[in-house]
Amino acid sequence: MKKPDKRRKDVAALLKIGQGLDWDEVKVKITEKLAERLKVKKPDLSDYELTFSVPRHQTSPIPLANEDDLNNLREAAIKCKDPQAKVIIEAILKKKGNGKENNVGSDDEDDGTDDDGADRPKKKKKAKKTPDELPLNMEVAAHVKTLRNRWVCNKAGCPSSGQCYIPADNKEHFPLSHNHFQIWAAAMAKNPPLATVNQPPNHRAFDADRDKNTSGVPTINFNIPPELLGLLRPPASENAANTVALPHRDRELMPLLTPTMQPGLDLMLIDFCTRFSLANAILTKLHNNGYTGTRTIKYIVVSELKEMGFMNGEIAAMKDAVEQWSHQG
Repeated sequence: MKKPDKRRKDVAALLKIGQGLDWDEVKVKITEKLAERLKVKKPDLSDYELTFSVPRHQTSPIPLANEDDLNNLREAAIKCKDPQAKVIIEAILKKKGNGKENNVGSDDEDDGTDDDGADRPKKKKKAKKTPDELPLNMEVAAHVKTLRNRWVCNKAGCPSSGQCYIPADNKEHFPLSHNHFQIWAAAMAKNPPLATVNQPPNHRAFDADRDKNTSGVPTINFNIPPELLGLLRPPASENAANTVALPHRDRELMPLLTPTMQPGLDLMLIDFCTRFSLANAILTKLHNNGYTGTRTIKYIVVSELKEMGFMNGEIAAMKDAVEQWSHQG
């Protein structure tokens, strides 16, 4: 379809000015001719700029705004064999309220208005991205897809769900869960990468020997209160501190739900983060690492939060949220 031509076109008109007319009378005649050509009732001549030129005698347009300018036009025009002059009427561009220029009227438009902006498409607001659409999350998701396609297990009788990491010696098959893929993909997305498609990250979740040695063996947790722990230790010297503090490394291995706490209500991940006012960044990191709710959150230890990229303030927020959650059991 051919686009409409929006270029301005000149509109010509013939106007005879008698020798005895003064400037006010000439303005009336110009206004009447302007209204006739633009098809408007009463155009305001103050909205237009008038200039004139005379062939061979005054070729450059000069203003026509008062009685003196009219006399100059007459003096130049009578020098011609056939006295004539060209009067150019141009609309003055005024500022709109939004700072844009508005054409208040023109002798080259049919209706005296500028409708060029009416057909301009409005700018669309950018939709707010969901956590899954963030660049880092999209990169992790792409790595997960690549890893799932790479580590498909076709071994007959394999107890896994068809996804195994098979080392180079091809002896031991390591079953891969959704959590394994998330951790592996997140390590690949690091800068610099901490893993490749063929080499998993150095993470406790991929410690095959630990899983092998502990499989089938019940886990027994001994919860010893600090005050009883002090009785089991030999008496401290006079210069020793009276308080007993766990080493820094031991504190990082303590779960967020300490042995003295009781689990709270069973909540989904998004409900947990919403109820305890956790930031979206925390929700995204937990989701990317395969945590789905409080059933898995209660086993998180501080060192794992650091591996997931949690800042100190976010770790403190997680501790506070888990403590509040334990009181609502």
